[in-house]
Order: sequence, then C-alpha cells, then structure tokens
Amino acid sequence: MIPLSPDAILQIWRALKGFEIDATYGFITVRYSGREGEASIPARILESAKVCVGRMGVVGGEHEIFRERVEG
Repeated sequence: MIPLSPDAILQIWRALKGFEIDATYGFITVRYSGREGEASIPARILESAKVCVGRMGVVGGEHEIFRERVEG
C-alpha cells in the first residue's frame, strides 16, 4: 500500500465521485455493480476510503470524508 494522508484520500474520492463507475479491478477480483443486495461501486469506494481514514486514527466526524455521501 502507498501511504496517503486523509486529505489525499478525500481528494481522490472527490475526483472519482463525479464518474459513473460500474466495475472495479483488484489484484485478484473484479467487482461489477448491479448485483442484487450489494451496495453500488461508488458507495463501496467511499466506505473503503472512510475505513482507511478511520484506521489512521481519525475518529468519525473529525475529517470531511466522514460527511461525504454517495448521490443517487
């Protein structure tokens, strides 16, 4: 992993959130949106970003990323 600051993670999220994302590609798996019962890809990306920032010791509400929401 490349260590990024919470602000850098927020900037990446804000750059991505305006795009229609229907798949993500990881080291082992590919995930597509539209699977029944699963969150949208943007929602999963935002949730992962929040988990990363939280694991850095930032408590929820102490950083702008925790106020971000997925539109739609």
